[in-house]
Amino acid sequence: MSCQLSVIIVGAGIGGLATAIALRRVGCKVVILEKYSNKREVGFAVSLSPNANTVLRSLGVDFEKARMVHCTEDVIIQAAPAQQHFQVLWRSSLANLEKEYGAPWMTVHRVDLHNCLKALATAKEGVGFPVEIVEGVSAVQFDSTGSITLRNGEVLKGDCIVAADGVRSTAHKAIMKNSEERPAKLTGISNVRICVPTQALMDDKELREFMELAPNGTSVSLGTERDRLILRYPCRE
Repeated sequence: MSCQLSVIIVGAGIGGLATAIALRRVGCKVVILEKYSNKREVGFAVSLSPNANTVLRSLGVDFEKARMVHCTEDVIIQAAPAQQHFQVLWRSSLANLEKEYGAPWMTVHRVDLHNCLKALATAKEGVGFPVEIVEGVSAVQFDSTGSITLRNGEVLKGDCIVAADGVRSTAHKAIMKNSEERPAKLTGISNVRICVPTQALMDDKELREFMELAPNGTSVSLGTERDRLILRYPCRE
């Protein structure tokens, strides 16, 4: 199947690259516009359910090369060691998800997944036309007729425009009544993310006990305040 559409994607993150690969595979000519030069993904890991991993497989992602971690369990732990020992409150097996849903539950470092998707999108080998990524350009205006105005005044046109430029995107104004902008709103929920070598945790006697309660997957740890928790998951195989 070949649709031969000219598609412009704004944003070369994980979503933009995954979309580009899918469109490339059905014959579209794809250009991605990225406002940053030398775009690099940042952050830590993402947790991917079976439906997401089914899509990634269909796009040609090699789980092993992407250093993805197969999670076989999900555990909730009562973690207030000053008052009591760590205690498992709930444990759920994820080991049979491949058989039940066609793909496993995985975690992957954002950088590894981004690199893998970028390589698949731009590779000369494979189905379809290699995706072109243009860096250092910003889209400032979207038009519902299929055009984008860049910050330098240049206007680009395509058969289809895909906005993959994050929660601060203004692309929705082009299709909203009266060009209304609906910016993302703060939820009032915050988090602090850190990345710690597994061995450093295992070398600590108390934390080793905590790690051993959920050695093969993710864990949610509850303290004395139930509106606060620690979510732990492996980042890289």
